[in-house]
Amino acid sequence: MKADVIYYSATGTTKSIAHAFAEGLCCETAFYDLTLPQERAAFTGGSGDVAVFALPVYSERFPRFVLETLERIEGGDRPLIGISVYGNIGFGITLEEYQAFAARRGMRFIAAGAMIGQHTYASESSPIGLGRPDAADLEQAREFGRRVREKIENGDDTPAAIPKPSLPRWVADLPENGVRFLLRQPRVNSETCNRCGACAARCPAGAIDAQTLAIEEKKCLRCGACVQVCPRSARDMRFYTKAYEKIFAAAGKKRRENRFFL
Repeated sequence: MKADVIYYSATGTTKSIAHAFAEGLCCETAFYDLTLPQERAAFTGGSGDVAVFALPVYSERFPRFVLETLERIEGGDRPLIGISVYGNIGFGITLEEYQAFAARRGMRFIAAGAMIGQHTYASESSPIGLGRPDAADLEQAREFGRRVREKIENGDDTPAAIPKPSLPRWVADLPENGVRFLLRQPRVNSETCNRCGACAARCPAGAIDAQTLAIEEKKCLRCGACVQVCPRSARDMRFYTKAYEKIFAAAGKKRRENRFFL
């Protein structure tokens, strides 16, 4: 059995879960990273027996540009496993988006996971999913991979029994990146920054000018990749008001656990 494991991971969280799942699936694996613009441009789709998608949840859904990239793959009646990685608040309509994708491409949506990762905007004062996925989370991802392999080897094509989404499907049609109205654009501390360009090289949207390090506001996803990758901690990203931060902290206060659907 050969598997194509396709993921988008601005800060590395989803990547770690995708690799842990692949360890459990334990088969010949081709990894496809769709994080950077040039990687998405070069993507032509895999040809494995099984397709695995691992994507982060942005505002209760998947980034539209990532789904558009995935449309290049050949369906071919092969199994699809979808993993949604969310920041301890909600996975929204994402499992339904996987289900709809599989139906469009003639794939068999046989398994799904909704897993917790550290929220992009987590901090010591708002520790939403802070430190996750932890060792236990990654072991659950491996076990999920083992269970999926067993299901495939048993010839079980039963569709993934996903829960009904708590949000209406039209959420997918709302304008993207409304989070920019809650969070300020990542700032640069000119005294700390050494202009290495790591932030521009890592920006999934290609929004940072490599020469000036200025960010194009309409492209900025508020994904936090530039903040995390900076070797000198010269960038930060903050809510516009303390009230927004408090609401965010309250929404993700309760620890959520990973869920799997086969």
